[in-house]
Amino acid sequence: IAMDGGIDHDSIKLASEAGVNIFVVGSALFGVSDVKENYLRLIERLR
Repeated sequence: IAMDGGIDHDSIKLASEAGVNIFVVGSALFGVSDVKENYLRLIERLR
């Protein structure tokens, strides 16, 4: 199941628990100055 839009640090865990396994992340990832750190934070939320 894929989800495109509305993915952020709060919703990514809920979406994963609901069965989503493909995430299209835009502004939640690139809307900050440190993209790498933001990416790592998103991935950590999935663990």
